[in-house]
Amino acid sequence: MRHASPVARVCIAVSAASAAVLVASCGGEAPPPQAPAPATSAAAPPPPPPPDLSEVPVPPGLVVSGRLAKPSALFATLHGWTKLPMPQSDQVTEIVASEAIGPVVDLDQPIDFALGVTGSGARMKDVRAVSAAVKDPDKVKAALTERYKLVPGDNGVLLIQGLGRPTHDDDADDDGKPDPGADAARVCELAPAFGDAPLRLVCAWSSRALADLGPWLTRSAPRAPTRSDVQIDLRMDPLQETIRERKRLVAMIFGSVVGDRMGLSGGRDLALALGTDLTDFATDLSGASLDLVVGDAGLQAKLLLRLSDTTSAIARLATAHPERGGQAPAAFWQLPGDAELAFFGRGVDEAEIAKGRDLVLRLVDEALTDEGVKAADARPVVDALGKLASPAPMVYASGSVAPVAPEGGGAAGAADPAEAKRAAAEAMMGWRVAELDEPSTRLAAALKSLSKSLESPSIAAAYRSKHKDLLPPDLRAVPVPKSAGLPAGALHYVLDIRSPTGKLAKPPGKKPAPPVRPLRVHLFVVPDGTRTWLALGGEEGAVAAHLALALGQTGDKLATRADLAPLKERAVGSGGFFTARSVTRASRQVAALLGSGRQTSVDEASQMPHKGLAPILFGSTALAGTTPATVEAHVQVPRDAIEDVVWTILQHGGF
Repeated sequence: MRHASPVARVCIAVSAASAAVLVASCGGEAPPPQAPAPATSAAAPPPPPPPDLSEVPVPPGLVVSGRLAKPSALFATLHGWTKLPMPQSDQVTEIVASEAIGPVVDLDQPIDFALGVTGSGARMKDVRAVSAAVKDPDKVKAALTERYKLVPGDNGVLLIQGLGRPTHDDDADDDGKPDPGADAARVCELAPAFGDAPLRLVCAWSSRALADLGPWLTRSAPRAPTRSDVQIDLRMDPLQETIRERKRLVAMIFGSVVGDRMGLSGGRDLALALGTDLTDFATDLSGASLDLVVGDAGLQAKLLLRLSDTTSAIARLATAHPERGGQAPAAFWQLPGDAELAFFGRGVDEAEIAKGRDLVLRLVDEALTDEGVKAADARPVVDALGKLASPAPMVYASGSVAPVAPEGGGAAGAADPAEAKRAAAEAMMGWRVAELDEPSTRLAAALKSLSKSLESPSIAAAYRSKHKDLLPPDLRAVPVPKSAGLPAGALHYVLDIRSPTGKLAKPPGKKPAPPVRPLRVHLFVVPDGTRTWLALGGEEGAVAAHLALALGQTGDKLATRADLAPLKERAVGSGGFFTARSVTRASRQVAALLGSGRQTSVDEASQMPHKGLAPILFGSTALAGTTPATVEAHVQVPRDAIEDVVWTILQHGGF
């Protein structure tokens, strides 16, 4: 074929064509035309593996974690309490992400948050992050893609680039434009999550925080059971090394800042001891949890403290004698029913109050010496005061007294303003009634010794040399009024606290005003077998009447108050209640002691929607047989008290 002539090649082609025709004529079919072969393409990539949602360990630096179980329900309850507008999904999203990106967050799903630390001591830095379920993952991704760049990350995470604002103006460079290298207010991502919310928006205050806390917030935190409407957990382990390193420094700062204000070494020692005990308590504390349950009726809070050690006096007092827990003592229910504050305690060990008492007495001794009192005369005063402190179980109640118009004029337009002020101060003290589970012998002896020691000429001379016209306090025994209705054996002491005896300026053509009478405090002591009842206050009649009521078998007592029923049902180590009115009264008394001109008037409490009288119940107890030692405290706040507080806040300018 290679050397065939052209004629031969044509003949061969003709022969082949003839053969094909011959075959077809014999019944064979010509093969159909072949379609062109499709172009070959690369194989489609396999789908990405599902994200790993298995549980991850607790971040080593985690200190605080918490959850809002169902924000929508929580906000609805808060709105019912306050009648104020509540945040919706878009506002909550802006809080989480620091930027308005629309109603992304699903408020029917839990919001979890975490706070941790890295490093220790001066190099310690905080890391913070929050995680919230998104409403519709596909719509959220599409909406965010229009404004931000979603960058795929590990394990199905989408980093939201461009979301967040600079946290401080100092993050700007010299030309005033934001520094692109500065940390954003938030670093956010969309992350697959375990649980009912398949996708969560996770925002942190730094990239480090997002890396440290993000996986735990999406894969482990959702596994934790929901205990309450709001729950917060504290872990102290990451802080212990820093607390131990800084213990001495913190105590010294506390001692110098607080103690130096007193100008006495005893004050510095007392403040130093308090600062040391607080840092010791921080090292004793291994963890805590707080649960809040909110509803139309009010709020209930439960706090659990877990103590791995009892180095501090605070920890020892908190965990001592769990066997003493039980129902409120009978003496508590005998207290007057118009009490605005009342509580009971099971007593403490003498050794636990000895150190603190000695530090306080040393401060008193030093203060007397600084005033010029001789040591020989100061010592009996200090010894008598030391005997007044009692470790015995006790009950206590206090309440308000309506001001009495001063003699010679009405309460508002008194002719003698100084006398009116004195009368108002006595009324401001209100009344106080207490019962101690010990005989009256020690207390009666201490009052007698204190009364005698204050009569020392050295004390009077020291006060006169220091303050010219100022006379020292005068404590003396006086007869018990027959009208008081107190049993035989009752004691009555009067404490006079004199202000400077300077007279008021003489008005033209009128006699000079008489000296102002001393501020008078009445103290009653009533022996009751193995118990002692006491009462104290500024107005004799009101104080004696409330003490007589507590000693009697009938009348308006705490036992008749239906709003205190939960205190009858719960077994605790200590407990009681307080009211908004008692807080305003206490703030007014503190302001008076500090010489502040701004005093919160009890009249303000009477203007509250519920007069500031709704009781806020509290209690605490050491749980027996727990390791670590556990203390449970609880507070129950009724809706009436919440509305009074909200009213007060709004009256003073809002939240």
